[in-house]
Amino acid sequence: MFIFNIILISNIYIIQIINFKNYNTKSYKNCTKLIPIYPIRGCIFDCNGIPIAINNIKYKIEIISGNIKDIDNLLFNLSKFIYLNKYEILDIKKNIKKNPPYIPITIKDNLDINNISKVLVNKFKFKNLIIRKYYIRYYPYRDLLSHLIGYVSKISKNDLDNIKNNSKFYNNYTIYDNIGKIGIEKYYEKLLRGKLGFLEVKVNNKGKIIKIKNKINSEHGKDIYLSIDIKLSKLIKKLLSNSKSSVIVTDPRNGNILSLISNPSFNLNKLVSKISIKNYKKIFSNKNFPMFNRATQGFYPPASTIKPYIALYALNSKLINENSLIFDPGWWKLPKSNKLYMDWKKEGRGWINIIKAIEESSDIFFYEIAYRIGINELSKCMFNFEYGKNVEIDILEKSKGLVPTKNWKLNKLKLPWYDGDTISVGIGQGYLSVTPLQMVNSLNILINNGIKKKLSIIESFYDYKKEFKIYLNKENNSNKSEYFNNISINTWNIVKKGMYGVVNNSNGTAFNYFKNLKYKIAAKTGTAQVFSFKNNYIKNNISTNLRNHKLMIAYAPFDNPKISIAIVLENEGFGGNNNIGYIVKKIFDYYLLN
Repeated sequence: MFIFNIILISNIYIIQIINFKNYNTKSYKNCTKLIPIYPIRGCIFDCNGIPIAINNIKYKIEIISGNIKDIDNLLFNLSKFIYLNKYEILDIKKNIKKNPPYIPITIKDNLDINNISKVLVNKFKFKNLIIRKYYIRYYPYRDLLSHLIGYVSKISKNDLDNIKNNSKFYNNYTIYDNIGKIGIEKYYEKLLRGKLGFLEVKVNNKGKIIKIKNKINSEHGKDIYLSIDIKLSKLIKKLLSNSKSSVIVTDPRNGNILSLISNPSFNLNKLVSKISIKNYKKIFSNKNFPMFNRATQGFYPPASTIKPYIALYALNSKLINENSLIFDPGWWKLPKSNKLYMDWKKEGRGWINIIKAIEESSDIFFYEIAYRIGINELSKCMFNFEYGKNVEIDILEKSKGLVPTKNWKLNKLKLPWYDGDTISVGIGQGYLSVTPLQMVNSLNILINNGIKKKLSIIESFYDYKKEFKIYLNKENNSNKSEYFNNISINTWNIVKKGMYGVVNNSNGTAFNYFKNLKYKIAAKTGTAQVFSFKNNYIKNNISTNLRNHKLMIAYAPFDNPKISIAIVLENEGFGGNNNIGYIVKKIFDYYLLN
């Protein structure tokens, strides 16, 4: 049994805090100071209550430098029980020199109870040490959902500058705090943080407390419960293997995001504490950019996944109807020129209607449709499906993508718009670029016949002060653009019928992926060209970074959609190891059959 004569302080220690000068007295020998009482950060759970961001108890050893006569002797003796390298010792001495004698100086942090026990056994040698219990963020699933969950790390000057506009929020931090850096941890910082408390104390010139004048307790941060399914996310991560890829899975009925994976990812725990130079280089110098959120920030040509939306516009504007036929010989000639545009199916398809064009992904059909529509209306169509816009979601790291217009090209590239540019946009190539987040968002708009369900990651939070869980009201998260008001249900259904054929008819581009299922799927595949090869080539000999991207949007069950998916596999178009259909099928199986 240990007899503790060492001062133990659990949540508080003396530091200089933001706006501290408001509380300082003019007397140095006998003055009032504030000792922060740090709030416990709220935890993050998945939809089944599985913890995915928690707080682990750690310990740190500190000293009040004004109480120490021989720092070298202290550190020498202490290093017999707690490892201190020469750089740590130098940092300790620097901190002693630059801080007043009443400011606690950290000797060693991130210690567990076993480390601390060694010091406690030798308590008689270290009468002036402070051992403080504190909490450090821990992510049990390490690199799983790293871009979505985000991480906390030491508050920076930029962080402080960003919150200065909110003085109430600004006063809730000290310069030694951690703060959410990206993802959910950043977006819901105010909920998770809690409220800083403090002791108002009187201290002498050595930093010794001689009187406690006032105490305001800290407030526990709120726990957050997400719509994310961690088990589904583990499955997706495994299926993606080592590919550069992204997958977003949602419930189109309410906009809940069930999983959002960007691959490769990074170990969140490496960034919470002091990161070594080796680990820093491993993460930030990686040529595959593991910290880049491909799901919300990655720019990709949408390829043929854009065709259903263009078909809807063409039908609604009466350019064509369900029975209109266009001849597909495998090539299309631009009017008033000799320019030929080829189809990926060189032999062509003969006479086809809009349903077959979607089902078999005819480029020829959509070259003609895009030419008739023109870029002005084509860009409006894209904007109404929220391409080229920031999609509303509970994270800040996202991109708008690009919907090109005549003015954009003129201003950006100083070049006029050509008909050939329009033709490329008509099959999801050219200057058009989108994010996977936009892909699943536009798919949900299509599923719901023009009604937008706001995408959401958080379902509820637990308030420790009120001692109950608060569920977010999602009844008002739907709206419908005026653009879609005059589109008949029949028109929507024609497009969906084409997407149904992609999977369920023998000529459909995804037919071979989804045979003999217990449920019905609708989908649209896409192959985004990264580099144009004019001469003959051997597919497997093409450099990986020049290979095509594979894309797919899909939903199921067809008659009563409960799940929607957008997936992008980078450079997997020519002999890649990942079968996009297999991945999508496994996701559907997990959600619909388990």
